[in-house]
Amino acid sequence: MLKRRCIMNLIFLYILAAGMVYTAANMNFTTLDEAVTIMAVPVEVQSIIPVPDSKTETQVMAGRIFWIGSERKDQIALTFDDGPNPEYTPQILAVLDKYHVRATFFMVGEMAQQYPKVVRMVIEQGHEVANHTMNHPEAPKVDSQRLRQEVLGEAQLLEQISGKKIHYFRPPYGYFDAAYFQACRDNNMDVVLWSIVPKDWEQPPAEIIARRVAAEIRPGAIVLLHDGGGDRRQTVKALPLIIEAIHAKGLQAVTLSQLLE
Repeated sequence: MLKRRCIMNLIFLYILAAGMVYTAANMNFTTLDEAVTIMAVPVEVQSIIPVPDSKTETQVMAGRIFWIGSERKDQIALTFDDGPNPEYTPQILAVLDKYHVRATFFMVGEMAQQYPKVVRMVIEQGHEVANHTMNHPEAPKVDSQRLRQEVLGEAQLLEQISGKKIHYFRPPYGYFDAAYFQACRDNNMDVVLWSIVPKDWEQPPAEIIARRVAAEIRPGAIVLLHDGGGDRRQTVKALPLIIEAIHAKGLQAVTLSQLLE
């Protein structure tokens, strides 16, 4: 079973090398170093991954992998992982509402089950919810069937709570497995990683989190932040500074659906 899974992951990596990694940007190439760093796939395939332009990607309805949006739009996406959290998610929502911006929340199923009212609060305020598995497993430590159940079970749960189709999935820890990819294709979901990582999970001061984001802001960027999984007070404090830096660059913070459509 383990041998078969390793083979499937190698096939998946070959697909990446063959050019089936998508961005919404009009790009010709991206380096494999970028892809491996972001996706935490510990295998070298080749030095360059060709990326189709936006005309090609519109032919694929699901199973795409994004880590950046279109550079032709003056937009950026703020994303929050590991919630919903009854303490920090409402605080983040209040900041987003104050600045009239929208975001995407990658939710963990076990948290959504405990706090369905917070899930509905996110939806009611115009934000987007997305799939971050049921229990946030470490992919290398569990089998492919469990990973598939993590994806599909979470999609079903969030759709029941929110009343909306779930379009995006993000693998915990950024570790991607072929089982995740197939489950997403089967459920008409795309995979979304990130292009800006301020490491707020390490709980540095808010000013440092904001400075790390501001240094890399550009059109199409996808920012990885957290509203759950630990003490997120510094993330909450950093959020106004981040939004102000986004606005200072003449960009608008939007949901992933808006950024990637």
